[in-house]
Amino acid sequence: MSFVCGRDHSKKFKPEDMQLQIQGKNCVVTGANSGIGYAAAEGLASRGATVYMVCRNKERGQEALSKIQNSTGNQNVYLEVCDLSSFNDIKSFASSFASKDVPVHVLVNNAGFLENKHTTTPEGFELNFAGNVLGTYTMTELRLPLLEKASPDAKVITVSSGGMYTSPLTTDLQVTNLTFMTPFVCVTSLALFASLNSRCCVWFFYSDKYKNKGIDSYLMHPGWAETPGVARSLPSFKESFSGKLRTSEEGADTVVWLALQPKEKLVSGAFYFDRAEAPKHLTLADHYALLGLGSLRYLATEDQIRKSYREAALKLHPDKLSAALLLSDESDVAKQAKREAIESHFKLIQEAYGLLMDPNKRRIFDFTDEFDDAVPSDCAPKDFFKV
Repeated sequence: MSFVCGRDHSKKFKPEDMQLQIQGKNCVVTGANSGIGYAAAEGLASRGATVYMVCRNKERGQEALSKIQNSTGNQNVYLEVCDLSSFNDIKSFASSFASKDVPVHVLVNNAGFLENKHTTTPEGFELNFAGNVLGTYTMTELRLPLLEKASPDAKVITVSSGGMYTSPLTTDLQVTNLTFMTPFVCVTSLALFASLNSRCCVWFFYSDKYKNKGIDSYLMHPGWAETPGVARSLPSFKESFSGKLRTSEEGADTVVWLALQPKEKLVSGAFYFDRAEAPKHLTLADHYALLGLGSLRYLATEDQIRKSYREAALKLHPDKLSAALLLSDESDVAKQAKREAIESHFKLIQEAYGLLMDPNKRRIFDFTDEFDDAVPSDCAPKDFFKV
């Protein structure tokens, strides 16, 4: 369950990583009035940063700002009101903020929409797509001049989701047909386009385009956290994983970690989870079954994985099975086809072993494996998005 709640991972964290201070750094955090955004803003403020909280609602934003100022003792925390699903709001905010003429050292793209029904913005865009993709893209694009002012120390950190591993890409960006929505499409509109196979990968676009301008870009997955957005839009999911979801502070941990670390310790354009680089793509082959551990799955120990791999290697190694083919009466064409199938299968076994012995990759696989069990593939959107 580590990709969902995941508390064991923190045993490997280095406390000194979070003891760094960033006085004099200006940080902009979107969606900062609650949940992961609030925790990230508070974490940055507690380490001396000047924080600009971008919130949709002025009253809730002001309340959150006061709480952070009181809890951290840092008075350099400011409220900016902006709805990221509205281009007019974003442009207005960009214009007023630019007049401050302050360098932006860290931009945290956290604000996201988790709407469980089809809603169109006044500007004609589906709400989730407008806020999660178009709004985030526009916000980042209009911050570039101020990010360049902070070069070579500028960072763009985009909060995404591991749900991208189980969600297919779609060309129906406006989500005009709700039937084709997957359980994660609303959660991870931006994450879906973060794949290197997507032409719309916002974070990769920035990491590539501005890598020589001192602006580094990172994508991160916070794990599933018990936030107001999840409680409001995914009540069944929250109930199913009651007591197992991360806190907002745990979800924001990697955001703050990325903001604090020296750039030389990080990889621009990478996808991060639990303070470590994670794979951008993940095969959904049943790695446990390939090693004969289908009944144990995430309960399998490293020793059991090693033992199963050794047994599989002794039994299924291509050299051993290919030798048996020499005695076969089959045609050369048939033998070659079998040889290729044997080699292909053993390669999958090797890949399964490599993945399951890598803690970060295994956590991600365990998440997709378990979530597929929790939400059957034939689960209709109307069932998943009950309110």
